[in-house]
Amino acid sequence: MIFDRIENWRRYFSQGGTVGRAFEFLNGLSADAEEREYDIDGNKCFARVMSYMTRAADAPDAVIECHRKYADIQMTLTGGEGIHWFSREGLTIKTAYDAERDVEFFHNPGVSVAPVVNYPGTFCMLYPEDVHRPQMAVHDIPSRVKKVVVKVLL
Repeated sequence: MIFDRIENWRRYFSQGGTVGRAFEFLNGLSADAEEREYDIDGNKCFARVMSYMTRAADAPDAVIECHRKYADIQMTLTGGEGIHWFSREGLTIKTAYDAERDVEFFHNPGVSVAPVVNYPGTFCMLYPEDVHRPQMAVHDIPSRVKKVVVKVLL
C-alpha cells in the first residue's frame, strides 16, 4: 500500500505509461466530476467516480476485499473516508474470488493493522496483496463522501 499526497505521486512512479496516465487523470479531476466510469487506457486503466455514506467498521454491510488483476488508486474528492488495511495472513474467505469482478471478500477479523484516512489531496494505492475495507467513517461519524477509484491492470 502507498498512502501520500497526490502531488508526490512521481516519487513512486515515472511519468508516462499506464500509471502515469492514471495520475494525470486524477490531477485533472475536480470535486464536481460526474459520477460514472471513465476510460483512461481501455481495460488497462479506467476510473469510477462515486459517492455514498461512510459506515462503522462493524456495520453488517462493511466489506473487506482484495483484487488480483487490478491495483486500486483511491482518492477522495469531497469528505473524508477511512480505508482499513489488513494482512491477508489469517483472514477467512467469506466469498470466493470472482474473476469477472476481480474481487474476493473476507470475514471481519476485528481491528485492522493500518487504518488510513483519505481526504481531498491524498491518495491510497492498494495492490492485490493489500486486503482493504473502504467506506469507513472517520472518527466513527458517518458522512457523505465522493471519491474516485482508478483500476490499473497489473
